[in-house]
Amino acid sequence: MARTDPAAAARAAMPERYGRRSRSGRVLFVLVLAAVVVVGVGWLLDAAIEGSTPEVDAGVVGFEIVSDRRTKLDFEVRRSVATAVTCEIYAQATDKAIVGERTVELASAEPGSQRTTAAIVTERRATTALVRGCYPSSFAP
Repeated sequence: MARTDPAAAARAAMPERYGRRSRSGRVLFVLVLAAVVVVGVGWLLDAAIEGSTPEVDAGVVGFEIVSDRRTKLDFEVRRSVATAVTCEIYAQATDKAIVGERTVELASAEPGSQRTTAAIVTERRATTALVRGCYPSSFAP
């Protein structure tokens, strides 16, 4: 005599008793979720590409400690658009304290690199000078 599994019989009777689930709700959820993922990934890629190519960049070429109260910084500004640029530069002492800082305004110039020298007045002898950052003057904080 063949034995029947009571659990299998109950599972088979469930759709007849309660009705079958509609698949349209599940399909709609999956489609909406896929659309959100595609839009999110597109936004992240756009933000990564835009953020990785700044319009203005700068780097230190060299510096000279002129005296206990003055330092000269030679730096190069690279810009991808013809716009005025604002650069923040500073000098540090041996203990890494900022002993002088200055904002340098550069007039609008053609895209490319521009080398500039600026003096920083310091409160005591500096040991290095650095560029904090450069940005288009229209974005000045």
